[in-house]
Amino acid sequence: MPTDFKPSDLANLDRERFANYKAALDFYNGTQWERQSKNRQLVLNYAKITVDKVTSFLMNEINYSFEPMPGAGASPASKASAIVPRAVSQAYTPAEKDAARQAEDLIYTVLDQNNAQELDYTTEIDTAVLGDGCYKVTWDAVEKRVRITAPDVNGLFAWWQGDDLNRVYKVASRYQLSAEEIQLIYKKAITKKIATITELWTDKEFQLFIDNDVLEKKPNPYGFIPFVIFPNLRKPKQFWGVSDIPSLMESQKELNRAFSQLSRILEVS
Repeated sequence: MPTDFKPSDLANLDRERFANYKAALDFYNGTQWERQSKNRQLVLNYAKITVDKVTSFLMNEINYSFEPMPGAGASPASKASAIVPRAVSQAYTPAEKDAARQAEDLIYTVLDQNNAQELDYTTEIDTAVLGDGCYKVTWDAVEKRVRITAPDVNGLFAWWQGDDLNRVYKVASRYQLSAEEIQLIYKKAITKKIATITELWTDKEFQLFIDNDVLEKKPNPYGFIPFVIFPNLRKPKQFWGVSDIPSLMESQKELNRAFSQLSRILEVS
């Protein structure tokens, strides 16, 4: 872990990427006129409708093919604990099938505890709009369970080895917390109302900063970086992805212009 790392240095990184995020998100939310005018400016936001509808169809098609084991009950809980993948049911011993059932039951429990269906849907929309998505998988020591979250990629930074985009060796995650939240989570009082939290991860070490001050530094308890970063569409040789919004912008702007003109003409007539 570099000893000269300062969270304030992150402000100079990836400015173009974050500018693209903001432009795409603003357009998705309906800010689609480049210049404001005193004349009527309609926004028929088909860009948002397109992303939401395509995401809905995509998530609806995600399913898994399983074969019920003999004696499986009718309830969802019993089905979750009594099914194994089709290939497993045909090729493995009873002991191995039982191990697979236990592993799958654990997966279903983790998905249910983290409301995975809703998390996947909102993350997919975020990824389509911004161009990048992320999951963070950690262990909740208080509740004694796996916790899955989707950090905002607007505060995410990644470093990878040379030309191998799959070998990420360092990740920084930046977000803001109020003084009350910092006191509740970290038992530390601050004089400011809001502070910036920065997590710096490698597979060996973890550092936690409040603004530029080190709050915690310790070995990585997992032995790996607990972030899964993925692009919407990846440009060749590029780590970060491409949003779906730019391909919709020109036709959306023309639609807004045409209907705004028609609306003014009808009003005058």
